Amino acid sequence: VAQISQPDAIDTNQIFGIATHDIDDTDEGYVTVFGIVYDVDLTAFMEGDLLYISSTPGTLSTSPPAAPYDNVSIGYVIRAAVDGQL
Repeated sequence: VAQISQPDAIDTNQIFGIATHDIDDTDEGYVTVFGIVYDVDLTAFMEGDLLYISSTPGTLSTSPPAAPYDNVSIGYVIRAAVDGQL
């Protein structure tokens, strides 16, 4: 079972991996658990940025969310582009 990560919910703030495409509730899909995630729109970030799950579910941020949200980092931006790498 996969859920969108939410830093304020203990049952969804632990990252298993990054989905490499949209996955509907009733479908199966692929998740990268180790290594590089390709073709991610990272135009909002800079190469080298450390990304965290945001206080907005399903989004990423360059800074950890403020309390009471948990600080969960997911990786570094390797290539900041429309077809970026994380």
